[in-house]
Amino acid sequence: MIRECERYLVPRSDETKKLSKEEAAERKKRKNDMHDLLIKVMNAYFAVVIGGNKTVYTEIVFCRDKDGKLQREEVIERPGHNFIERCRNIQLDCLPGKSKEAAKFWESNSKRREYDRIVFEPDPMKTNPRHFNLFCGLEFEPLQHKLKLSEMAECEQQMPMLMWHIRYILSDGCNERFTFNIKWMAHAVQRPGRKIGVALVFRGPQGCGKSTPIDFLGNQILGYKNYLYCNEIEKVIGQFNALSANRLLIAFDEAGNWGGAYKLNDRMKSLITQPDTCLEKKGIDAIKTRDVSNIIFTTNNSWPVKREAGDRRYSCQECSGAMAGNKEYFAAFLQELDKPQTAANFHRYLSSIDISDWNPEMIPSTIWGETLKDHSIPPYIKMVQALLENGCFHPQSHVRAPDKKEKEKEKENEQGKEDIHLEPST
Repeated sequence: MIRECERYLVPRSDETKKLSKEEAAERKKRKNDMHDLLIKVMNAYFAVVIGGNKTVYTEIVFCRDKDGKLQREEVIERPGHNFIERCRNIQLDCLPGKSKEAAKFWESNSKRREYDRIVFEPDPMKTNPRHFNLFCGLEFEPLQHKLKLSEMAECEQQMPMLMWHIRYILSDGCNERFTFNIKWMAHAVQRPGRKIGVALVFRGPQGCGKSTPIDFLGNQILGYKNYLYCNEIEKVIGQFNALSANRLLIAFDEAGNWGGAYKLNDRMKSLITQPDTCLEKKGIDAIKTRDVSNIIFTTNNSWPVKREAGDRRYSCQECSGAMAGNKEYFAAFLQELDKPQTAANFHRYLSSIDISDWNPEMIPSTIWGETLKDHSIPPYIKMVQALLENGCFHPQSHVRAPDKKEKEKEKENEQGKEDIHLEPST
């Protein structure tokens, strides 16, 4: 495209033909216009970040959304030599000097797009013009005015199966759990730059549909670029964790029985609550970065997380299996989710829920959640607890065991008694 513009603006001229003063001035102006156009085009796709330890070049890959509009799909970070090689085939005859490479001309131009650092900042109030922001928004623009209660009721009527599934399958018909879950989702939409600090843990039989509304929330509301579906937890909390960088929602599907893996669970607790994390890519030094992701687990295992006494990080809920394997139900449910209006209504609905006084640490109590606390008690504490409950170890009834010296002394006394023989008197 850029070469076509050059051929139009600065066509090749016969070098043997002498140009008049007016023609030379016009050609010079056209060259300058072409230079400005090249800088604008390069700035639309590329930027240079100079604030870190190493200079990084970013390349934006665009795609078209469902309405045909261009949107950012991906940002590729390149080192200097890789950037030059990427653009080596873009060469223009109108560029000054011996080198005709567009990348080198742009790189040395004062009008190139330049930043101090790369960030992922969903909060528009915290953005800095000198920071390259990787966050490019949710799937929908923020709602300007919240819906009234009557309008929210209309939204529910236009997506009946989705609301029914969240209430009766995901929340198992419990109003307290439904309110908590829907406000959790609303927080993820209304405050994408702030961690909730509580992870949802849904347990249910295979095929009950526990992952379906979560995938819908992640892909259709928050945006697939901001959502990570993962079935290998180690890829997120292991040494190389770049996969989880710059996400708003991470869903761990079919989490296994790893509640006893204390080291991994401690890392997971940090991922749920800490606003900063250590990001490490293979071959690149680890860096400290901001983390705004929220976490959801889905599982059919009995012990997916370590939940301690007084825990406020996990909301552990059992889902209903009433519709497990019901092909007709899920066919109709997925058909409703595929409608563009369903996503739009759900976004409007979540954006209008009042979460001003919602405290996510007020977790609904469940039988399974309390059972997980018992599972996570260390074995030595369970042993002492059992001794106390059985009356085998009590301060009032405890008898101190004799030490080694006392045992030896008792043994000597017993042997001495055996050596004494009393003769009968005559």
